[in-house]
Parts: sequence; C-alpha cells; structure tokens
Amino acid sequence: MKESIVKIRLKIGQVEVEYEGDFSLLKDSSNLIEVVSEFYEKHVATLPNHASSDHFKDIDPLKVDREFDFSINTIAGYLNVKDSKDLVMATATYLTFIEKKDVFARKEILDKMKEAPSYYKYSMSKNLTNSLKSLIEKNCLNQNKKGFYCLSQKEKEDMKTKLSKLI
Repeated sequence: MKESIVKIRLKIGQVEVEYEGDFSLLKDSSNLIEVVSEFYEKHVATLPNHASSDHFKDIDPLKVDREFDFSINTIAGYLNVKDSKDLVMATATYLTFIEKKDVFARKEILDKMKEAPSYYKYSMSKNLTNSLKSLIEKNCLNQNKKGFYCLSQKEKEDMKTKLSKLI
C-alpha cells in the first residue's frame, strides 16, 4: 500500500505547528486544531508578544530585533518553495531579515538551505551555481563580488511585505 505524505502548517496566535510526513500519523489526531487552540488559550499569557495581531500590522520587519524568529522552513513554506531557486530566495530572505545580514557568501546560502530539511534536496547543491546565476539575471539577487550576494532592493521590499503578513 502506498504511503500518503501530507504537509500541514497550523498557526493560532503565536503557536505554530508544522508537519510533513506520513498521513497515518495524523489519522488519530483529527482534533489537532482543538488541541492547539486549547494549548494557546491555556498558555497565551506566558507566550512572548501575546498582544493581538492588529498590534503588529504596521511593524517593519527590518526594525524588529529578532522578535519574530522564523525558521527557514517556515519562510520556505510561506513562500511556497518548489525548487532550488525558490529555496535560495527563502534563504536569502532569512539571512536578510532574521539574521540581519546585508551580504552573504555562497557557502552560507548553501549551509542555510540545508537547515530547511522539508525543502532541501541534495541535488540543489549541484544546481546552486545555476540557481544563483538565474536569480541574478532576473534581478532578484545582486552579486556584490564573486561569491557574495544580497537581495536586490525590489526583492527586499517584496519580501519585507510578504514577511509582514506572517506577523
């Protein structure tokens, strides 16, 4: 019998649950939303930044001091990563907004891509040069000097807008 792989992300307030794997493990968890909701209600006072989401709507992610520490996996999921170029962009977004880096090395991009196990495939390391070249040609990334990259200004603004919707 063929196994069914599922991918879900459930976010209630500041509580976020992400799962990718065999569907059979979720069959007995049909009340997952209820369990997470109850957990959130029980612990909301102890969670950091438990103000309402309206409070965060005008926050500039560039000025947030790691208050919203999203993983590369979370960003990749939100950006609907499908291939190597998408994961490079999710990684560049992570490095720019979460790690507050203006410029990052090729090796750093690859190392961080590997921190997204739900999306990273070994073949992506072999295609990294082509992915970077394509993203530079599309003006998504700028190459400052050989082996060092940053988000283009337009892409930085686009990703900033997308990230602010996660808050």
